[in-house]
Amino acid sequence: MNTTARIFAAVLLSNLAASLAAADGFYAGGEVGVSSVPDMRGTAAQTMVNSGYPTVTVSQNTGSGLAGIFGGQWVTDNFGWEANLASLGSIRGRVAATNGASTVFTSYRYASGALSLAAMGGIDITPAGKLFFKLGLFDAAVTYDGPTSTVSANSTGPMFGGGFSYRIIKHLSVRGELVNYVGVRFPNYEYFAPANNTTKNNITMLAVGAAYEF
Repeated sequence: MNTTARIFAAVLLSNLAASLAAADGFYAGGEVGVSSVPDMRGTAAQTMVNSGYPTVTVSQNTGSGLAGIFGGQWVTDNFGWEANLASLGSIRGRVAATNGASTVFTSYRYASGALSLAAMGGIDITPAGKLFFKLGLFDAAVTYDGPTSTVSANSTGPMFGGGFSYRIIKHLSVRGELVNYVGVRFPNYEYFAPANNTTKNNITMLAVGAAYEF
């Protein structure tokens, strides 16, 4: 875990401790959903063309499942904070490159996750329903598994989003949200550039979950 992630974790733990002591407006829960993932097919294909394989076929998923946990506190009815730890999905690709009678088959995989801390704004639409917005920072880690190496890239950047939560019974609410992570760094396909080179991509997360309200 890098320095930024440790700072986020420390802030999260200190706020959780304070919230539990006050036991006012605190909540914690989990969520599942889907995320968009960067399309690496063009990069992979061009890499193999540059390597002397004029005919290239690349297949890759363009969406992925995700899961996460979160916790936070509504300090007032309209303002709060939230921390979130989530997998942002994975990418799996297969490459077939041909030069005459020679064909090369390779594959690649990316796995990503992020820790985020955000300020929350909320508007009570009904006594049980709240429209919320969030703006904060994330610390992300992306691991690339290629034919001959495994490389990781870390990055920090802004995240923002919003959603709606609804209390179905006392202490239990459900919610849906859409969140954008801006500028997540992904290692380049290994034949395209040195392994320490990265590109920035945005990830959009759509998730539903449930929270226990203390």
